[in-house]
Amino acid sequence: MASSPKYVTLAERDENNKIIQNRTFCLRVVLAIFTIIVVVAVAVVAIVGIYNSSNANAVQRYCIAGNDVFGSITTDVNDRTIAWDIQYTPALGVLTSLHIEGPTPVGVSEGDLNFALCGAPSTVACDVTSEPNRVRDTIKELSPGGSSLKPKIQAIRKEPWRYRLKINRGAGAPVVFSLASVCGTE
Repeated sequence: MASSPKYVTLAERDENNKIIQNRTFCLRVVLAIFTIIVVVAVAVVAIVGIYNSSNANAVQRYCIAGNDVFGSITTDVNDRTIAWDIQYTPALGVLTSLHIEGPTPVGVSEGDLNFALCGAPSTVACDVTSEPNRVRDTIKELSPGGSSLKPKIQAIRKEPWRYRLKINRGAGAPVVFSLASVCGTE
């Protein structure tokens, strides 16, 4: 016995079309919501990546070491500070000023004075009396004018081998150290 084909009425066909349309609409809504979630997640990952890369190694330390001197210069691009902690033997003499020189052109032994950390021409005195044979301090802005250190820090970090710490002393030639030796980051 063969079964007879079932005929669908117009009302049933319309009802089936509404169900299909509703399912299609629901699927489109779900896909739209999923797409929005993916776009937001990608944006968040990108923003976090940019933020983390901008804060990566915000603090960089340059080692200073010689016969009569050792210590470090520390740059912090986020806090916009430069700190120094220099210890020296009495043989070095009286420390009168610390300068950052550079950028020094390749093949040239002396660079232009970029800025003074302490001592002339800076308004910050080198504190050589608090601790014998040690000078340390931190600057946040340059004086006079109070300009930001950030561009100077960024320039030093970009090409540290072109910058030098110059230690001026009361008697004798200045002692100069390259900032090329990075000895730590945070």
